Amino acid sequence: MYNGAIFDKLQDIFWTSESRGENRMGKKISDNIGKAFNIESMAAARNRAFAFQAQKEGRKDLARLFRAIADAKSAQARRFLGHMKGKIGSTKENLSEALENEKRALEDIYPGMAKEAEGAPWAVKKAFNQTMKVSSRHLDLFRRVTETGDSEVEATLYVCRICGYISENEVPDNCPVCHAVKGRFAEVA
Repeated sequence: MYNGAIFDKLQDIFWTSESRGENRMGKKISDNIGKAFNIESMAAARNRAFAFQAQKEGRKDLARLFRAIADAKSAQARRFLGHMKGKIGSTKENLSEALENEKRALEDIYPGMAKEAEGAPWAVKKAFNQTMKVSSRHLDLFRRVTETGDSEVEATLYVCRICGYISENEVPDNCPVCHAVKGRFAEVA
């Protein structure tokens, strides 16, 4: 379900009125493009989760369908992102932007959300706190590549499918953030 308040906060942080194209197409159209991006992005994530569950239940056929829909939703989201923010830049520009976005999320978005979740169920508080830890790890990875000027990321990367933590070169026995077992990590091709 679309949550306008969350989207508006994220949109204000990540996109200026100029980068959203408001000067070219008006605020209402620009807002609708942003909402469509948000809806398609969330649908892609939901369909990936549905695929994971179908795979667990032995329904490889439905898992494949859910993954196809997720890929299609991601393509739709990228299309709207292009209209919101302009064309995708060079890899160097994208790396710099990804670093800044991760930094803003870690410093400006998630701490407030975690504080607001203090009265929420334990699992919700845990999700926000773990997301901040994982975002910190992502920020470290982006910083290292940016600061060293490495042209290649040579490490084998493994992602915890529970919390999103990224491990380099080896899978830990347990995720350092959510404590998931080794089998919950997936190698990134």
